[in-house]
Amino acid sequence: MITLDLNVFTNFSANTIEQLPIFGTLQSFGTAFGFESFSNIRVFCHAAPLSVPFDAFHAALIRTIPGRAIELYSTRGLADGYVRSLQLSNAEVLYQLEHDYQFDAGRLNHAVSDIARAMRAGNVPHLRFNIGPNEDNELDRITAFDMAGIPVCKTVIFSNRPHLVDRAYALQHYVPHINLTGRGYRGIEKELTTAFRAGWIYGQVGHPAVIRHTDGHTSLRKWRRQRLYWRLLEFASRNVKTVREQFGLGRYGRIY
Repeated sequence: MITLDLNVFTNFSANTIEQLPIFGTLQSFGTAFGFESFSNIRVFCHAAPLSVPFDAFHAALIRTIPGRAIELYSTRGLADGYVRSLQLSNAEVLYQLEHDYQFDAGRLNHAVSDIARAMRAGNVPHLRFNIGPNEDNELDRITAFDMAGIPVCKTVIFSNRPHLVDRAYALQHYVPHINLTGRGYRGIEKELTTAFRAGWIYGQVGHPAVIRHTDGHTSLRKWRRQRLYWRLLEFASRNVKTVREQFGLGRYGRIY
């Protein structure tokens, strides 16, 4: 039996609970995969550029996935949270999920536990889900690959889009290359693509998109446009957060 954990990465791209994209993502994920296969669920939050009380945020997470304990951690960015998720878990395979994606459950032909077992059997350390059809494009070249009976495609890039990762392999091979000071996904994707030039995508050649990016910055851009005062407030909040992190101030680590 392969052990699985779910790690979710988010920030405060809105100043109210209702506007944060993570809750729609979790609902969509639950429809596509369910939460029963995961031993632990952790949320890693970079509390910027806006501000939402952690207590209210955690309570909303519990309401979204009732009956499950959810650990909440404050981080210094996506790369920091990604590395911490690998270090904190004891599971063999981790589902790494950013906060702003929707899933098309009808395009998934396998349970998440079956996919994880096939990854281990096929020596596939990283398997992402596709945002477009599985075909060559200006950035990627793909080839068909049989992952212990599950059709997937091998690629030449590493992407931080929703993916499963072999935790032990990632700790040994990926973590040394991750740039903890890189902004957003760049500290992960750029560094690992340069180092490995290899990844895998769920589904055979031509398989249609399984995920859709809802873009967590959309709500932030809408918020900015409403009033000049709010844009100034965001600028101040972002800079205060940066200064506090540089001096090791503020809440960091496990909150719940």
